[in-house]
Amino acid sequence: MKRPFKLDDRIQIPTVGLKGVILKVGLMFTVLNQVRPRETIVIF
Repeated sequence: MKRPFKLDDRIQIPTVGLKGVILKVGLMFTVLNQVRPRETIVIF
């Protein structure tokens, strides 16, 4: 990856079926609010 995610970035990770909006970026994790189904997940 060339740059980290920023808040409110819309991302898609097709290999694991994730699509959503970045809510929080930490040193060790990123929080993503999925578009469908409506749930918040943490990406390590």
